[in-house]
Amino acid sequence: MLRRYAISYLTSAAQALSVRGAATSPQPEKRLFAMANPTATGAAMPASPTDDPLKRQLRSGRLGEFLTPVPGAEAEVRQIASSFSPDATTVVSGANATEAAYKTQAPRHRIVHFATHAVASDGQPLYSTRILAPDSMANDDGS
Repeated sequence: MLRRYAISYLTSAAQALSVRGAATSPQPEKRLFAMANPTATGAAMPASPTDDPLKRQLRSGRLGEFLTPVPGAEAEVRQIASSFSPDATTVVSGANATEAAYKTQAPRHRIVHFATHAVASDGQPLYSTRILAPDSMANDDGS
């Protein structure tokens, strides 16, 4: 994501609301895309010997055994979405919060919000990732 998109962090949803209409360039068709509590279980996918340890774990289909739902994640995204008109938001959660959904939906939205688990690796920064639901149909492991 860092290579393809400009990333900014907001300390509150109020900051997003205060910049409404400030940009002059064409905007994506919707305002908010939010993902909450992806279900991190599913069918095992083939792993490559060159995969990092996290990717092997994700591909095993067993990561959900170690990650419990993020408390209040669904309520968080519903609260944020309530600040926008319903037709300007897309909220996905559980098994629908897949990597494939992110890839197809996020570019159509101005703001992307994750209420999900993430893994940060100080020793191997490229192993750091957010955890989304796997999607075997799209061959995505959720990282």
